Amino acid sequence: MTVALANLKWVLGSLLENDRQFQYYSKCADLSNVAAKRDGDVVKIRFEFGDENSYDGVLKFAKNEAEVLFYKTYSIQSDFPLPRYVSSHKNMLLIQNMEPYGVTNTTYLGLKKQQVFNLAIHLSDLHAFHLLSHSNTSLWLPEERPITVDEFQLAVSDVDSVLSSGDVSSLCSYLKLHQSTSKKEDLKPVCVHGNFTTDVIFWEKDEEGDPKNIVAAVVGWNGVHL
Repeated sequence: MTVALANLKWVLGSLLENDRQFQYYSKCADLSNVAAKRDGDVVKIRFEFGDENSYDGVLKFAKNEAEVLFYKTYSIQSDFPLPRYVSSHKNMLLIQNMEPYGVTNTTYLGLKKQQVFNLAIHLSDLHAFHLLSHSNTSLWLPEERPITVDEFQLAVSDVDSVLSSGDVSSLCSYLKLHQSTSKKEDLKPVCVHGNFTTDVIFWEKDEEGDPKNIVAAVVGWNGVHL
């Protein structure tokens, strides 16, 4: 209980110091209720105010320092769509809760063509920012050996219902070509997500609450590496 109260005190202090929306709400009305719900390594916190406004935040217990430093660096300095970074303390990361503003696709539904194009544009911006940044991210972004193409092909062999054998062969041929080209061109390493599935992408909602083609934010950066 003491630890929970200490964490809440830190969360409130961080929001009052760093978050303009929370500052505005707290000036207009008194805080009337705080609700929290834990889901794995994430605690969703809702602050309710006397004028019926509410603020939603996420307290995440980061799995490594790289995830904390990624949010702290890229959320503030880059234009890549990320949850708004508020503060961090040791392994705790306080960020914006995207659920009121966006919606994720079910993993097995995949993405629409326009969603893929828009996401690719954001990823190219992220890579460009990383390559042009003056900060030395190699000091804190780990270099993790990616699986080989053969290992990937073996791993996806059990998901025939999602990918046909022809799809896998075509994809693996492209990956091998990319791998050999990268070595020849001596391309610099860039920052990658490390666990990039459709359920970590929040899309802006339409009037009916369905996903649009506009990326609201990408979450789940616990596997981020070079």
